[in-house]
Amino acid sequence: MLLVDIGCRLLLLMMMMMMLMMMVHVHVYVLMIMMMMMMMMMMMMMMMMMMMMMMMMMMMMMMMMMMMMMMMMMMMMMMMMMMMMMMMMMMMMMMMMMMMMMMMMMMMMMMMMMMMMMMMMMMMMMMTDDGDDDDG
Repeated sequence: MLLVDIGCRLLLLMMMMMMLMMMVHVHVYVLMIMMMMMMMMMMMMMMMMMMMMMMMMMMMMMMMMMMMMMMMMMMMMMMMMMMMMMMMMMMMMMMMMMMMMMMMMMMMMMMMMMMMMMMMMMMMMMMTDDGDDDDG
């Protein structure tokens, strides 16, 4: 009877130990699985964050490029406008110079005409006879 009692006790103890070991094992497995899940989640989060950062960087780069392009376009437009203005100013100056030259030419022509008229008048006056013959 004593031996049977000890055997039963031993068997119970072994069963308890096995159960405990199993429980511990299950716990360890669960812990491991949970840890793995957590690691996977962390990795996914990190990947997502990296992707987001990359996307943000790309967007920023694109925006910067767009801004640079816009600035370049604006600069080109300004340069073109300046060139056009310069050309217009040059044209205006040329026109003014031409007008002045024309005016000068007209004035010269008028002066020449006046001189010619004066000379003609003088010649006519010299040629006309005033009636007194006291010079011959």
